[in-house]
Amino acid sequence: MYVIVVSAGLAPFVSFAPPEAGWRLAAALLSVTIVVATGLLSHLKCHENWLSYRASWDALNRERQYFSAGVQDYKSCSDKNALFVERVEAILAREGADFYARHLKCDEPPKAAGKKK
Repeated sequence: MYVIVVSAGLAPFVSFAPPEAGWRLAAALLSVTIVVATGLLSHLKCHENWLSYRASWDALNRERQYFSAGVQDYKSCSDKNALFVERVEAILAREGADFYARHLKCDEPPKAAGKKK
C-alpha cells in the first residue's frame, strides 16, 4: 500500500522533470508500479482480509478478557473452560467461512444442499 502512495506522489514530479535525463522512463515505471500494485491488492483482497483479521483478533482478545475476568456469560457458567473453547471456535469458524466466501470465484454458482444435477 505504501508503494502505491509513494509512487503516486512521485509520478507527477518525475513526469515534469527534464526529458533528456531519462525521467520519462522513471515516470512510466512509477505508473506501471501503481497499476500492478493496485491490481494485486484488489485481486488478493488484502484490505478486506486485514479488516477481517483485525475484527477476529479483537473478538478473540475480548473473549480472553471476559474469560479471565469471569464476566458476562462466564459469571454464571458451570464449565467456563468449555464455554471459552466453544466461543473461540465459533469466532475462528466464522473467520474461516468469511475468508472462503470473500475468495470464492464469482463465476462459480453457489452450491445448493441436496440439489441434483
